[in-house]
Amino acid sequence: VMRDLLSERSAETDVVVVLRDVTARCRSPCVMDLKMGTRTYLESETLNKRPRMDLLAKLKEFAPQEATEADEAVGITKLRYMQLRDRYSTSHDHGFRIDGIQVAEDHAARQSAVSP
Repeated sequence: VMRDLLSERSAETDVVVVLRDVTARCRSPCVMDLKMGTRTYLESETLNKRPRMDLLAKLKEFAPQEATEADEAVGITKLRYMQLRDRYSTSHDHGFRIDGIQVAEDHAARQSAVSP
């Protein structure tokens, strides 16, 4: 069954796993976005070194104590934001985090009808 869901391509040094749409044949799929690894960003995502106030605002939502006076003046870089986001999530301690879950409406209705 897994062979139907994914394929692997190998370059000289990289291995790429490509998932097909595993929900294509499902009537009411439930989907979970799972981030695996202790670092959940690519180096290429953090090349811009310009501090950003929007990232500072996002940081303050989950770790306001991490904002310094210097951060308050100019913002934080994407690298710093991504490092702190991973540190404050289960990615840091457990090597994965659940980023989102979508439950189909009819599935949720069936579950609530069965549950006490």
